[in-house]
Amino acid sequence: MSLPSGTRIGHYVIVAPLGAGGMGEVFRASDPRLGREVAIKVLPASFANDPDRLARFEREARALAALNHPNIAQVYGFEEFSTNGGATRALVMELLEGESLRDRLVSTGPTGMPVRKVVDAAGQIARGLSAAHERGIIHRDLKPENVFVLRDGQVKILDFGLARAGDTTSAAADAATRYSPATDPGTVMGTVGYMAPEQVRGADVDARADLFAFGCVLYEMLTGQRAFRRETPAETMTAILHDDPADVTAARADLTPSLDRIVRHCLEKNPHERFQTARDVAFALSALSGSASAPALAIPTRRASRASLAWAALSAVLAGIVLWQGVAVRRETLAAPAAVPYRVTVPLPDGFHDSDSTFSGLKLGVSPDGRRVVVRGTTSGNRNQLWVGSLVDGTFRAIADTETGVGPSWSPDGTRIAFSGRQQLRVISAEGGSSTVVGDRGYAAWGADDVLLVARLGTSLFRASASGGAYRAVHERKGREFFGIPWFLDDGRRYIYGFSDREHPDTDGIYRASLDGAPPVRIFKSTNDVNVAYANGALLYVRGAALMAQPLDIDTGQTTGAAVTIAEDVDAAGPRGAAFSVSRTGTLVYLPFATGTLSRLTWMDRRGERLSTVADDADYNSLQLSRDGRRLAVSVTDPSARTRDIYIVDLARGVRQRLTFDASDERSAVWSPDGRSVVYNSKGLDLYARSSDFTGDESAVSGDGGSKDPIDISSDGRFLVYRRSGDGTGNDIWIVALDKDRTPRLLAGTPFDENYASFSPDGKAIVYASDESGESEVYVMRLDGAGGKMLVSNGGGSFPRWQRDGQEILYLGPDNAIMSVPLTGDGVAMQPGPPRALFHVALQPGPSWPFDVTADGERFLVNVALPSQTPMALRMIVNWPALLRTAK
Repeated sequence: MSLPSGTRIGHYVIVAPLGAGGMGEVFRASDPRLGREVAIKVLPASFANDPDRLARFEREARALAALNHPNIAQVYGFEEFSTNGGATRALVMELLEGESLRDRLVSTGPTGMPVRKVVDAAGQIARGLSAAHERGIIHRDLKPENVFVLRDGQVKILDFGLARAGDTTSAAADAATRYSPATDPGTVMGTVGYMAPEQVRGADVDARADLFAFGCVLYEMLTGQRAFRRETPAETMTAILHDDPADVTAARADLTPSLDRIVRHCLEKNPHERFQTARDVAFALSALSGSASAPALAIPTRRASRASLAWAALSAVLAGIVLWQGVAVRRETLAAPAAVPYRVTVPLPDGFHDSDSTFSGLKLGVSPDGRRVVVRGTTSGNRNQLWVGSLVDGTFRAIADTETGVGPSWSPDGTRIAFSGRQQLRVISAEGGSSTVVGDRGYAAWGADDVLLVARLGTSLFRASASGGAYRAVHERKGREFFGIPWFLDDGRRYIYGFSDREHPDTDGIYRASLDGAPPVRIFKSTNDVNVAYANGALLYVRGAALMAQPLDIDTGQTTGAAVTIAEDVDAAGPRGAAFSVSRTGTLVYLPFATGTLSRLTWMDRRGERLSTVADDADYNSLQLSRDGRRLAVSVTDPSARTRDIYIVDLARGVRQRLTFDASDERSAVWSPDGRSVVYNSKGLDLYARSSDFTGDESAVSGDGGSKDPIDISSDGRFLVYRRSGDGTGNDIWIVALDKDRTPRLLAGTPFDENYASFSPDGKAIVYASDESGESEVYVMRLDGAGGKMLVSNGGGSFPRWQRDGQEILYLGPDNAIMSVPLTGDGVAMQPGPPRALFHVALQPGPSWPFDVTADGERFLVNVALPSQTPMALRMIVNWPALLRTAK
């Protein structure tokens, strides 16, 4: 929720945003009554609109406010206020200046912090825990990220109890790794690497779980290493259950056995053998305060050692824990009890987002060993790139030279990544460096011997080499067939892919083929599967937003069990695929559907001053004003159905009414000049028209097999210009005569992306965007071809609109600037002036028009982005094949 400076919440006054917090947007604010500054968290709708959760949260906030402990971030108050989206709540908290303990550990390095400072900080944490535990408040997610070190060395525990709101399910997304419906057996909530064994098992926890997490934090402060860090999440959880970390004295010569015993006593597997209270921990640490050579403390040691590797391996089998890649597993081991499936949320870097939702289904891939993930996005600006993250410790780093990258695919050995970026298929080392060009852009699957299978959606499947060279078609398009992205089987030779044929739908399905040229065999009947996978004996595919897995004998093509829903909230983008990926080691990763993404329709003047808002907040996209400026056609996401529909908004009354009802997405719409009808895309591919007074049925406008978005209709109503993809050349601009036989013709088509055209007022030219120069720029082109094309923008531009008086072109420039270019002359003599920025605004990312302008050019209707209610995060399911077994 964006709150401008000067906004009042109760008697507090917003000063400036501080960034996204665990439970919403955080702002610096002033308290004029007491003359101090505070921090204010505006809670997400999931809190404000749930009476039970809100009541629990308020009780917890009151309990914490009553603590007033120097080592817990203090809560000052709880405010209710109104916005355009309705009533919501804000939490008023102590404003802290300093850094998180995680930042302190990163700056300290791998040798750990000085012992004196560790003992002092740990003592403060223990005293804060003790104060909260005595009031019955359990943190459940203590970790360095939730500990704050002030500039004077004072330590504060953050979000203590608030993220949990007094129950065992997460209402906020600030916890690093929690997820899942409470009904799922074996659901894990906490942070991988800091969870107590009882948390790993999915059992109920008490305050002693916080003491185990405290021991992990203390170990990390002393050694600079995580106590239970392993190569994969499953191995980390197994280590928590069965292994002991190395003695802290082995890591540093200046550490005493007394300190080592405190750490080990916190990390006992059995909660009954740990310290029983945080007060006991604080007392033990106080004996060491100010000295690293205090007398040995009489802390009992565990009665039986679990250090034996043989016993640890046997215990892992008896507990049903999967043995991962790199460990010899005999065939008999597969008959052991099933491993427990863990559902975990992995947060992405602060502020992470994808500024283009067009490719939402093709922007992540998990490595074959399940240890790393590559995901597309950005933390600032408008340029997306690829990021590689560890699924063990949650650290992410951006990979240079992957700008605009999409459709990442790992090499079988996990060392390289293929991706489509800057109009080409490229390969780059997972460690970074410079990318190399393979060939024309496409979405690749990586098989054995550096063979790539490249899908150019809507065209053929091609074979290529990761080192470059000519493409060779292996499955050729002959009519209106659609080939999805292939998936290699474990042997690196055979593969599966989705296929559909609009002229022969009886042939639709998922097919198995081989690099040896054997004829494809349909193994599963389905329709329009862009991306599918096969792993651990099951076929994975998406239906709506549900990720399904069905046991399948890949050799015979026969299913061997019923389909099971693995996840119900996958971000699926229709013809652009579904955002999931699976490793060969039982780890599955996906991006959830962003139900918390909202935007606000806002009127602004030419200086960027906000004048008023329109309708309720929603997930809007593709703004198109009618010629008389009285109505708006806009695409709106239905959060329950997770599809887009076209709505008509009466701007005078602020009332919106639904125009389309098809189960598919309607992404964009344009008005006829007289305002009597609206043309929109529907059913995945084609263009339709319907009366704007909501009467009559829709009628087909154009349907030629490619995916289309209507862009503009000429002022005389004779021509429609639209964006089309599906020929392997990216997006192209096409035009169709509405008053004749409606035969479309290509207007602007290159191997690059042409987008977002707008007619000149006389209908003789268009302004459009193309990325042929390497980044999107704005060009003018006459329809008769005279004069070629003319560059209008400078330094990047998209979404151009030709003003009704013909004297100005407006477009979106870098850093979300609304740009203006004056025009002089006309026809081939027309000359654009220098671009200048009118104002900057945070726009909602999306594939189509984020703003429109009135006929006089004085008012702009802008789709303003609102902060996400939950930070962007990945969902991970460890040991997901166990869900198939539990379903039997």
